[in-house]
Amino acid sequence: MRKTIPIAAAVICGIVIIADYLVQVPWLHTAAARLLEGAVVLAGFALVLGILNLLAFNFRHIRDHTPGRWQSWIILISLPITVLIGTTFPGSGAFTWVYTYVVTPLMTALGALLLFYAVTVAVRLLPLRNGAAIILFASCLVFMILWIPGISSVSPFIAAVRNWLYALPVGASMRGLLLGAAIGAVVASLRILSSLEQPYTGITEKH
Repeated sequence: MRKTIPIAAAVICGIVIIADYLVQVPWLHTAAARLLEGAVVLAGFALVLGILNLLAFNFRHIRDHTPGRWQSWIILISLPITVLIGTTFPGSGAFTWVYTYVVTPLMTALGALLLFYAVTVAVRLLPLRNGAAIILFASCLVFMILWIPGISSVSPFIAAVRNWLYALPVGASMRGLLLGAAIGAVVASLRILSSLEQPYTGITEKH
């Protein structure tokens, strides 16, 4: 019974939501809307629990005098301030300033670090004479050069090459990743609906 109820609930909810996209039945649409509203509420509770877990984790770091606990101090100070600004002054200039001058630069820095990390990995793989490593290193080097500030003013050809790379190879790769993720989500959903995967019970049946 402990396994059957979660499986039955997941299958019924999934069938109701999928059927709502396939047929136009008023009561079915109402049921699917209620289920989606419940999912939003659960996601809100999960977000709150995640924030509390993050705060508790960093409190333990400070209490135990863990090396690098200054990062925990930054999180414990910045998180409440950001939440207070976002809830008290939504859409205000203060919230826009935080997003523009704090969040956006941090996201840009993380993206830049990923590029340098990819170059580092490619350099370490070069002695193995691996073709994939050479392609990775060359592509990272090309993108680093193309993103040098003012490089487009050197020649119109450089700007055209950068636009072509982002429009075709990069765009095609991103679409492939999105399609792969979508297909994976569909397969995972079908496995859950058919009870082959049971993430809510921590059990995976092998057939």
